Amino acid sequence: MAWRIDEIKIANFKAFAKEQTIPIGRKNLLLYGDNGSGKSSIFWSLYTLYQSCYKKDRAKVSKYFEVMHEQNLQNRHVADNESFIVATFKDDCNPANTKTLKLSNDNLDIVGSTDEFTVATSTFSDFFNYQKQSSLFDYCNSEDNDVFKPFLRDMFPFIHLTRKLVKIDGTEVDSDTALDAWNYLLEAVNSELVNEDGSLVSEDDEKYQNYENALMQFNRDFDIALKGIESKVKMILSDKMELSNISLIFDYEEARFNVPIDALNMIKDRKLHPGRILVSAEDCNIEDEAKKIIKHPRTYFNEATLSKIALAIRLAVFEMKGSFVGGVGAKLLFVDDLLVTFDMKNRMDIIKILLSYANDYQLIVFTHDRTFYNMVKGIIADMKMQKKWVYDNIYMVHQFGLSYPTPKIIEEKSYMDMAKKYFEENDCIACAVYLRKETERIVKSLLELRYICSEGVVLGKFPTINLADLLDNLKKEFDDCKLPFDFIKLNVLRRDVMNISVHDDAYSPIYRNELAKAIGLVEELGKIKRKVICNENEMETKKFDFHVEKQVKRKGRRKPKKEIDISFKFHQTISKFLYLGKEYYPNVKIELVSSVVFKNTPTIPDLSKNAVLGLHELETKIQDEFGSIDLSSCISYKNNKLKNI
Repeated sequence: MAWRIDEIKIANFKAFAKEQTIPIGRKNLLLYGDNGSGKSSIFWSLYTLYQSCYKKDRAKVSKYFEVMHEQNLQNRHVADNESFIVATFKDDCNPANTKTLKLSNDNLDIVGSTDEFTVATSTFSDFFNYQKQSSLFDYCNSEDNDVFKPFLRDMFPFIHLTRKLVKIDGTEVDSDTALDAWNYLLEAVNSELVNEDGSLVSEDDEKYQNYENALMQFNRDFDIALKGIESKVKMILSDKMELSNISLIFDYEEARFNVPIDALNMIKDRKLHPGRILVSAEDCNIEDEAKKIIKHPRTYFNEATLSKIALAIRLAVFEMKGSFVGGVGAKLLFVDDLLVTFDMKNRMDIIKILLSYANDYQLIVFTHDRTFYNMVKGIIADMKMQKKWVYDNIYMVHQFGLSYPTPKIIEEKSYMDMAKKYFEENDCIACAVYLRKETERIVKSLLELRYICSEGVVLGKFPTINLADLLDNLKKEFDDCKLPFDFIKLNVLRRDVMNISVHDDAYSPIYRNELAKAIGLVEELGKIKRKVICNENEMETKKFDFHVEKQVKRKGRRKPKKEIDISFKFHQTISKFLYLGKEYYPNVKIELVSSVVFKNTPTIPDLSKNAVLGLHELETKIQDEFGSIDLSSCISYKNNKLKNI
């Protein structure tokens, strides 16, 4: 079985007043919404639903539904007390099979539930957001970087110990999670370690000694778990975050019980004191051994690196928990505005990391950043995963008859989907409008920013270049790359079909036939993809290798080898175009850093160090000597062929 959320229902909770249904259809969800649109209300509603599974005390959940409670989360505009959060799951293999998780003002059965599906689903799933991530290093320089509290809040449910904690009476707690072990230690102080008069049992009492043994077991096993997380974090930083120079160090100071507060009078405080998890880092790029260890990461690393480290910790715990949990459940990853501190390149890297989990987890991604939203959509399209995703927008609107705003969720259809929809409905004008939008979208995705904005346009403002000029710029790019595409036909269709204002009779059969041709041609244009090889920030640091060799046949002799090695860097930003299984490269300027011509290889002119020439110019010079070559196979960066970059 493969359980996935089919729909979510929320009523009278957070921003949602009236009942709202969010259909997902067992797909992944990408949801865009401005700040204040209700987007985070969905995230925190689901977080409340899932977290309720870990709580034992119903009072800690019922407070969210009590009107007079200061932590009440019901919508303030609704007089009706009925309030609920419901997640409906369906089996991907057999959609007729359904299960639900429900939390409401009159149904708290999920609290402390032992149901196999509920436990497995809540354990397998996780919630990532910037607020939780940033709290790991949100300390002043004068404070110790102790992360025990955020660990307890966000990660204890998912940290598995080597065995279940042995309780005072010799039995075991319900599970091997750090949360269950810690909650037992907290509760036992006031339930099992007190006499009838309320006094603490004697330290000589067997119960007291068994409690100390349990605490000792927790400290030992938790320290082992932290070392495992530490090792996993190092792997993630190296393999996924490109931070192989950084290691994280967890120093665990043990939790203590009944600490002396007056040594002279032998008075103790009868309290369980949390341990301390002190996080430091090591940077192996620092040569001075005395300076390698960074006791307080915030004093040394920039915000992006700190965010990567924090995310690596969450991912380490996230990846490790899956191997411990049995049973049948749904595996979900909820992500809310996680990447606000990352620049564009780092965002791309992190998005790809998160999307890599889509094969095993259902992803629910929330963002208030339209650029990020479109970026994720673009990557999903590049990965050919569109059919596995739903794209929604959420807005706060004033509905008729209501004095307060409510969230409205609208599924976002692609421009091409809308164009085809209106074509089928014979609304040719609407079809042409959306077809033009789709053409502009594709063209902009294929052009670098300098070819999109008019001269003098401020970044962040809407580009002012019209579609005709955009197509002209793209044609120049394609001509430079020698990429074949019928721009003449596309421009004719743009002028005579997409620019509908020139038509007196837009509903004529001829126009409809031409519109069908335009849809086909724009779909063909959409098959072309652009992949950035070297951006503006990388031109000075990225060095590429160009290696060519050819075996020479000579009768009666050993076969010598023609061979040449070139190291170069790009003088301009460069992208490659991918179309119908082939790669196309523009003739951008490159600077040779070094060139080594091996024995039996004639000297090729203009390949001396610091020579600047076009990429195609270099290709021609090499071809004259070596014959036909494939740039994508000859050029590499850090041993990765250009075709794999």
